[in-house]
Amino acid sequence: MLTKEQIFSIADEMDAQGKNPTLAAIRKAAGGGSFTTISDVMAEWRAKKNAPTAPIREPLPQTIDIKLSEFGGELWAMALEMANNRLTEERTALDETRREMEAARQEAAELANELSRELDEAREKIERLGDDLNKAQFVKESLKIELAIAKATAVQAEKAQKERDAARDEAAELRGKLAALTQTSARKVSADEKKASTKKVNTNNTTC
Repeated sequence: MLTKEQIFSIADEMDAQGKNPTLAAIRKAAGGGSFTTISDVMAEWRAKKNAPTAPIREPLPQTIDIKLSEFGGELWAMALEMANNRLTEERTALDETRREMEAARQEAAELANELSRELDEAREKIERLGDDLNKAQFVKESLKIELAIAKATAVQAEKAQKERDAARDEAAELRGKLAALTQTSARKVSADEKKASTKKVNTNNTTC
């Protein structure tokens, strides 16, 4: 995890090199880290760097003390008061600028985090779409195989039906031939029996 000391060190090094230690530059130099963490630490770093100096406190120069005496002391006090008032005004303006920069920094950090989340969500969505595409391709190939099997089954069923029809026709033809043959045999047997009966009658008549 990126520490405050590491961020300070990177920022100091970049500042010494004349580079602007932006959030993105700090994060890149550190090799990662949360924008929010870096932003909070950098706000503290900039506050220390831009902190105004202490009010001016210098002794009254000896030459002025000699020449101006009491008037010089009052004049110097007035000059110090004016300087301190100016310093207070500048500090107030600096605080206002710092608050504005802090608000902008916070907004930028939140935006960066939001963009990072959206990027992660987009990557996950792309991965899910890829999985769905693979599943759809698998279903498509499965349907192709099932269709091929159905077609082959239909062909086999049609072929079997034709074979059954042919066998049925052949059986009917054989039954017809068998029936004709049976009738022919029956007529022949009847004729033979009739001849035998006639021959027997003739024989009996001749004997008498």
